[in-house]
Amino acid sequence: MNATDFLDAALPWENIKCNAIDMLVPNMRGPVRNLLALLNRAPEAKHSWGVFETWRNPIRQAFLVKEGRSKTILSAHNYGMAADFVPMCRDTGHYFWEVSDRGVTAQWDLLDRLATAQYMLRKPIAWDRPHVEHRDWPTVANLIK
Repeated sequence: MNATDFLDAALPWENIKCNAIDMLVPNMRGPVRNLLALLNRAPEAKHSWGVFETWRNPIRQAFLVKEGRSKTILSAHNYGMAADFVPMCRDTGHYFWEVSDRGVTAQWDLLDRLATAQYMLRKPIAWDRPHVEHRDWPTVANLIK
């Protein structure tokens, strides 16, 4: 049995994206807010930045794995210990996902640099450029397994 087999029985509202910073663990909320402010004030920022996603329920996580947009069923997002930051068009509010879109590569590098400078945050996943997680997530993940 595949870990995503139950998705056919999932209700539509069980796969809703959450970007509420208040859904993160309390000691991650401040660093995420600070990082968002730093990104939006950075002189080299060519776009606005937004928090695209924070907490995920297990059904949403499984859906993202099934779509190939995530590689793991056990995610820091499921425990309120991760946030995805994405550059946005200032005029439309649309997110830029492709690193080749409108000079976004430099913007991902900006996120990497500023996120790792924040006390509670780390950037562990090279292929997942928007992903920032709590520095203690590896310890928590080992306790959960």
